[in-house]
Amino acid sequence: MSKSSLLRILTIFTLLIGVLALAWPGATVQAVEPQQTATLEVSVDQTAKSGLPGSSVLFNFSVKNNSAVDVNVTISATPSGLGNVSAPGSVFIPAGGTQPVPVAVNLSVSALPGSSEGITVTFTPADPTIPAVSKLVSVSVSAPPTAQPTIPPGAARPLVVVSGYYLDKDTIAVGDSFKLFVELRNNGSLNASNLILSFVNESFLPQDTGGVVALGSLDVGSKREVSQRFLVSSALAGQGVGIVPVKLTYTDANGTAYNEAFSITLQLRVYSGAAAPTPTPTPAQIFRPQLVIASYQTDVDPLQPGTQFNLDLEVGNLGNADARSVTMVLGGGVTPDASGTPQPGGVSGGSGDLTNFAPVGSSNLVYLGDLPASATVKTSTRLIVNVSANPGAYTLKISFVYTDPKGNRLVDDQVITLLIYQLPSVEVNFYRDPGPIYAGQMATLPLQVVNLGRKQAVLGNMTVTAAGAEVQNNTTLVGPLDPGGFFTLDAMLIPPQPGSLELNVAINYTDDFNQARQINQTITLNVLEGAPVGPEGPGMNGTPGPSMPDVTPVVEETFWQKVLRFLKGLIGLDSAPPQPETFPGGMEGTPVEGPVNAPVEQPVIIPPQKGP
Repeated sequence: MSKSSLLRILTIFTLLIGVLALAWPGATVQAVEPQQTATLEVSVDQTAKSGLPGSSVLFNFSVKNNSAVDVNVTISATPSGLGNVSAPGSVFIPAGGTQPVPVAVNLSVSALPGSSEGITVTFTPADPTIPAVSKLVSVSVSAPPTAQPTIPPGAARPLVVVSGYYLDKDTIAVGDSFKLFVELRNNGSLNASNLILSFVNESFLPQDTGGVVALGSLDVGSKREVSQRFLVSSALAGQGVGIVPVKLTYTDANGTAYNEAFSITLQLRVYSGAAAPTPTPTPAQIFRPQLVIASYQTDVDPLQPGTQFNLDLEVGNLGNADARSVTMVLGGGVTPDASGTPQPGGVSGGSGDLTNFAPVGSSNLVYLGDLPASATVKTSTRLIVNVSANPGAYTLKISFVYTDPKGNRLVDDQVITLLIYQLPSVEVNFYRDPGPIYAGQMATLPLQVVNLGRKQAVLGNMTVTAAGAEVQNNTTLVGPLDPGGFFTLDAMLIPPQPGSLELNVAINYTDDFNQARQINQTITLNVLEGAPVGPEGPGMNGTPGPSMPDVTPVVEETFWQKVLRFLKGLIGLDSAPPQPETFPGGMEGTPVEGPVNAPVEQPVIIPPQKGP
C-alpha cells in the first residue's frame, strides 16, 4: 500500500470519529474559563493637597477588595520630612467590599512655606496571592495669611452731617443765579469714602453741573466745603422760602453704604411794589435732634443659641436740639406720623422683628428720658438668642421715638449686627479608672473625648501636656464626632514627683466664621509616692524595691543546749552563748542547719487547757 493511500484512510477515519462524537446523545463541550486574578483597587480624593504649618492635611483613601475572600490589609507610608504621617495600622475588608482609610500628614510648625514632598502609601494584603498596591500623594506647605484687623460690624460707623451753609449773595429772588456753599463734617468714628451729593430738585435748578458732586473721602472729625450754583425757578414765584433737598451717600472702609438726607431752607425776596430798604434777613437755622447709637457691646462672647446676655448701648444726640421723652424700641416696627403731630396713646412696639433676639425680664420698650443736644446716655437690656437660630450674622433694628422742642413726634431707626456661633460642646475625661499613679513610673492615661452637642463636631488635633512631666503618645487627629460619639487616646505619663498634677488637654478646631479656636480642659491627677530603692536594687518589674531593715531575732536556748555548753566548759572548749550571724539582705540571726532560703518554722502557741 502506498503512502498516499494510507494518509487517505487515516483522514477518513478521523472524520468518521468526529461525526460520531457530534451525533452521540449527551455529548457536551465544556469551555474553560480563565481564572480571574484577585486585586485591590485603591483611590484617593485628591493626590495633592496643602496646609499651613502646624495643621493636618487629610487624604481620604478608598480601598476595594475585588477578591472572593475576606482580607486584612496593612497600611504603611514613607516618612515625611515636613512632619509625621498618621495612618491606621490595618483594616479588614470583606470580599467585594470597600473600606475608607484616612491618612493624615501632621505638618510641623517649623515647616517652611512653599516646600512640598511626595509620600507613598502602600496597601499590603495578608493574602500573599493578592498583590500590594501603592499610591503617591503630594503635600505642600502654604504660607499663613496675613492677619488683617477687623472691626465688629455695627460697632463703629462714619456719620457725615451738615455743619453749616451760606450763599454768595445777601438775598435771592425768582430768576436769580446764586452759589450755595455747604460745609460737611464727619462726626462718626470711621472714615467716610466715596461721598456723593445730589442737589436735583424742581425749585432750584442746578447750573454748571448736573446737580451731583463727588467729594472723595472725609476723615473722622474733619470738614469739607462743597459749592453748587443754582437758578431760582419760577415755580417759587410769590413764595417767601424755598427748600433745597440734599441727598448724601458714602461708604466706610468695609464697603458698607450709608444714605443721608438733608433739607436746606433759603429765604426768597418777594416783590410787592415799591418798598423801603430793609435789613438783610439771616437764613433761619433748622433745629432738630438726631439720635445715633455711638457704640454697643455684649457681656457674653461668643453668642450661641439659648444664650442670655446683656446688650449695652451708648446713644448720643448729634443734633442741634434737645430730644424729649426718648423711648427705645427693640426690633423697630414703629411707623412715624407723616405730619409729626403727636397722637393720643403711647408708643407701640408690638410689630417689631424679634425673631432671633427676644427681650427677657422686660418688654422691648426702654424709656431713656430727655436727651439734650451733644449729650450721651448709656442703657442696658437683657436679651436671649433663639435656640432655633443658625450660626451667622444677624441684624437687630432699634427705633428711637421722641419729640423735638416744638412738640413734633419723630422716629430715628438704627441697625446693629450681632454674630451667632454654635461652638462644639465636648467633654474630656477617662473612659476607665487609670488606677494609682506613682512618681517616676510610667502610667497609662485612658482619655476620651465625648461630643455633648446636638450636631456633628469636626475637631482637629488633640494634644495632652502636663507641666514638668513627660507625656508620650500625646497628639492625635480627632476628626468628625457625631452627637454622643466619642474618641479615645491612650497617652503615657511619667510624673516627676508626688502630689497634685494638672493634665492639660487642648483640642483645635475651626468655628462657623472660619476662625481658628481651641478647647482647653484640665484634669487633676493625684500622684502617689514611689517605692524607695534599697541596696538590693529595683524590685519586681523594674520598680524600686524596699530596703531590708536590720532584724535580730532572739532565739532562746533549750535546756540541753545549756548542758552542752557546760560540758564544753569542763573540757576547755568554747562555752560562750551563740552570737547572731549576719545574713544577706541585712538580717541577723542564729545559724541554723539546712539551706539559707529554707522557711523558718514558727513557734506554735498552745492555749491553756480548762480544768474539769
